[in-house]
Amino acid sequence: MNSLNYDFQQCNIRKGDQTLSANIKPEFSFAYDELAYDSISVAKYQYENSEYILTEAEITEVEDYIASVTPDATAQTNMESLVYLADTDWYVTRLVETGVAVPADVTTARTAARLAIVSA
Repeated sequence: MNSLNYDFQQCNIRKGDQTLSANIKPEFSFAYDELAYDSISVAKYQYENSEYILTEAEITEVEDYIASVTPDATAQTNMESLVYLADTDWYVTRLVETGVAVPADVTTARTAARLAIVSA
């Protein structure tokens, strides 16, 4: 099963048994704000607070896009690391504002996430 979900900032693609994520908005011939597609049951998008069903031509365009995507392990690791850091930033803010320590496992994981990021 193939799927593509875009929710304002992040695109998640399932291609066979692979799941790929990126902070990109795929470009299609139709305008959209959110997009939900899977090859079994969902084929819709939202644009300017209205919901639309994908046409057969749009479904083909989305499927062609999914087929064209190739995994980039470095980009995937970078994105996952950055998401983890963003999700756990509140611990650091709490430390600065209240003095409550960041749990050791979070500190260790944040260090690993920073080390895993490969700069271009």
